[in-house]
Amino acid sequence: MTSTLESPFCLQGRSAIITGGSKGLGAVAAEALANAGARVLLVARSRSALEERADSLTASGGEAAWISADLSQRGAAEVIVQSAIESFGRIDVLVNSAGAITRGSLQDTTEEEYERIMRANVFGVWSMCRAAAKHMKAGSAIVNVASTAGLVGMRERSAYAASKGAVVQITRSLAVELAPMGIRVNAVAPGPFATDMSQSSQSSDRWRNILAHRVPLGRAADPQEIGGPILFLASPGSSFVTGVVLPVDGGWTAA
Repeated sequence: MTSTLESPFCLQGRSAIITGGSKGLGAVAAEALANAGARVLLVARSRSALEERADSLTASGGEAAWISADLSQRGAAEVIVQSAIESFGRIDVLVNSAGAITRGSLQDTTEEEYERIMRANVFGVWSMCRAAAKHMKAGSAIVNVASTAGLVGMRERSAYAASKGAVVQITRSLAVELAPMGIRVNAVAPGPFATDMSQSSQSSDRWRNILAHRVPLGRAADPQEIGGPILFLASPGSSFVTGVVLPVDGGWTAA
């Protein structure tokens, strides 16, 4: 028997902004949303990587545009949002995936590095939520990419953990604030993913020990494994879900 009901994960007719959309988890999110029918605006700093990713999505039957921007800079969010309005006429989904990572002990982390990470990971998310929410209507969704580092203690990650903990609290606070407007705000908290950003760590003893002793599933995630969780939180399939931080971590935080 063939059902005539639309999939609860269908985004046909909707438009989305994906920051950090040229590579890594952001690129996977863009692909998942485009495959579900959304028109996507990709945001990153590298023009060549953006153009290549947008062309790939278009070749696969999607509709994609792109804009190069540095979200750590004032005014960038407003320019991005205006580009989305000009391209698609509306904003239904915002995925905040852009960010930076840093490692180092408390004493080895400089004030400049701390400020850089907070600007990239916290100000970028907050400013995009602020700019996009003005144009979002009831039924819209924001999905922030946090991290398990924002949920549990980790050695030599104080600056990065602080930034991702802030993303968690931005998510919860805005879920409450924007609920009367019908805008849902959720986050995913990835654990160890085998991405380009983590490539330098993947051959280390620390990485192997984490997978062996901290992750119950005993492995790192493939980048493609973030697409489904982000699509779920962005889609009508999670219409009564807001303020949630969904660990995508192989059971790390459960253990």
